[in-house]
Amino acid sequence: MRFRSTSWMHFEPLSLGDSFDAVSAFFVKNPEATLCPVVDFNGKPTGFVSLQAFQRLISNPFGYALNQKKGVSGIMDRNVLVMELSEDAATVFGSIRDKSDLLTNGLILAHEDGIYAGCLNALGVFHALTEIHASMLTELKAEIEERERAERKIRQLADTDPLTRILNRRAFVREMEALVAQGQPFMCALIDLDRFKPLNDRYGHAIGDHVLKVLATRLSEMDGCQHACRLGGDEFAFIIPSVGDNALALAALVQSALVSPIETDLGLVTVGASIGVAAFPDDAADKANLMYAADKAMIRIKSEGGGIAVFDRREDMADMDAEEFDKTIIGAVKDNCFQPAVQPILDLRSHSIAGYEVLARWPHSGLSRQPSPKQFMPAVERLGLIDSFFWSMLNQALRWLPGGTSFLSFNVSPSQLTSLEFADHFLNALRRHGIAPERIELEITENVLFRNIDTSKHVLGKIVGAGVSLALDDFGTGYSSLSLLEELPFKKVKLDKSLLGKKSDSGVLPKVLTGSLKMCREMNLISCAEGVETSWQLEQLAARNCDLIQGYLIGRAVLCQEMTAPDINVRAG
Repeated sequence: MRFRSTSWMHFEPLSLGDSFDAVSAFFVKNPEATLCPVVDFNGKPTGFVSLQAFQRLISNPFGYALNQKKGVSGIMDRNVLVMELSEDAATVFGSIRDKSDLLTNGLILAHEDGIYAGCLNALGVFHALTEIHASMLTELKAEIEERERAERKIRQLADTDPLTRILNRRAFVREMEALVAQGQPFMCALIDLDRFKPLNDRYGHAIGDHVLKVLATRLSEMDGCQHACRLGGDEFAFIIPSVGDNALALAALVQSALVSPIETDLGLVTVGASIGVAAFPDDAADKANLMYAADKAMIRIKSEGGGIAVFDRREDMADMDAEEFDKTIIGAVKDNCFQPAVQPILDLRSHSIAGYEVLARWPHSGLSRQPSPKQFMPAVERLGLIDSFFWSMLNQALRWLPGGTSFLSFNVSPSQLTSLEFADHFLNALRRHGIAPERIELEITENVLFRNIDTSKHVLGKIVGAGVSLALDDFGTGYSSLSLLEELPFKKVKLDKSLLGKKSDSGVLPKVLTGSLKMCREMNLISCAEGVETSWQLEQLAARNCDLIQGYLIGRAVLCQEMTAPDINVRAG
């Protein structure tokens, strides 16, 4: 909006030689005016007398008599604000921080050659500002709506498997986390297709993709199936919002639908389906172990020729029965049988090892097969042994930490951040071992913090105040990580390996990775990519200016007692 389109008015101006009485006559003649413009001998604005100031002059005792002898030049304000009619009102008003004088006095307008044109009184200024604000609000509302549409589209793309158009792994994990947080029993079902690879090899990817699409549609349209998902390849998953016989009956209907013949351009084809089912909270109390349990059941039934299997601790933990396994865990924690291993973290700029992440190992379990952390850590948590376990791992790792500047990163359990004594014990351990807090990092996942956010913030605040760094772990698997970055003083974000993808990936995933790294840079956060296994992934991260990486490509975790200083020099390209 230009000033010429506002409700400005032309008032005959006064000149520098006019008298005091002329000002009085001006305001009598022009009752709408809130200022009296004064021009020089060339007709250009040189000052003004505001109505408010003039009223103050004559309202004092003898004010009129005292000022009558003064001319216009003696009472006018020379700090005049003059705007050209062609100027943009919104730009001008936006550049003036304090608009109170404008709303009291108005302003003077001139033609492009600087000659006086007229005035915009206080009411005109108010109307112009109101019109500008209304226009800005309309534009802002339209922009917000457009952004919301774009964000909804991005979320939809980020949550959708590009081939089958049902949920992807990322969205499925998020939905399952939400169900776990609600605490209501449900079952997680994992599907692995049988005979799909030979079909794909024989008839080609076009037929294989068609089969996957048909099966995804059947799964998503089954009554009672929730959050149908394609995990990747020929693996699918879904949620059954109940437990017991009814849930197993639904799983049987799903399998029957999946193995029914599929019409293709080459005729009817069929595949088999092995389904593993696990129940929350009976089989596992968090999403990672629940999917692990369902996967174990699925692997077992697949080895038996396909069908449906419910997770069974005795069968799927083949080393020993559940009771004996728990007894072994209790003894192992008591005797400090668990040992820390360290996985190197590479600085992509200096191509040197910047630090290590501490991971738990059970090298001499005495079992027929060495259990992985995914097997023994849930038991340690469930049996209430995590506190003793953590301090043992911490002290062993701190004794190993060599001199220098490399950092050591520890994962923290949810239960520990609910204890107000954790911070003191942790900092005392660093002092005992003579380790500077600046060389230590705590990795926190969002599900850890949301157990009790206020207590967690208090405990972590004390530790961070001493110099320990915080890293937000598994970024990209949850849905509330961004809010945590605002609430807590994180210095680093560890990108989950699910964001790295494969060389064949296209579409959303590379854009999500690019956006995540860009966000880290804009928020002054160090970025660290986990699970780097291929040189292609390394090249992609280097091209996107990722700061740190770790994974099998850089080095596997090695027991501290067996660890020698690594000499690793990895370059992209």
